[in-house]
Amino acid sequence: MKKSEVAMLLAFKHSLEDQNEPTELEVESWHRTIGHLEYGLAMDAATDHYRETPLDDHQRAIKLMPKHIIDRLVEPLRDSSWAGNVTELRIARETAALPPGGDDVA
Repeated sequence: MKKSEVAMLLAFKHSLEDQNEPTELEVESWHRTIGHLEYGLAMDAATDHYRETPLDDHQRAIKLMPKHIIDRLVEPLRDSSWAGNVTELRIARETAALPPGGDDVA
C-alpha cells in the first residue's frame, strides 16, 4: 500500500472517530505497520471494524488500530482449509501469514 493510500485509510478512520486530519507521523507509523497490505483489503477490514465493533459507554466506536486490520485479514485464514485456494494464499503472502508449506499449493 502506498503512503497516499494509508493517508486515505486514516482520513476514513478520522472521519468516523471525530478526529482531525491525520498527521505525517501517523501516516508514516501506519505505513510501517500495515503498508505491506493491499489497500482494498485494508479498507474492507477497517469498514468491517466499524460495522461490527460495539460502541463504548459514550456511544463512540472503539478506535481502529493497525492490529485490528491485521487480525481481520489473518484470522479467517487460520480457520480455513489450505487446499489450494489461490486468493487465500495471496492474502496470506500480503499479511506474512503463510503456514508452513502453504506456499507449495499455488
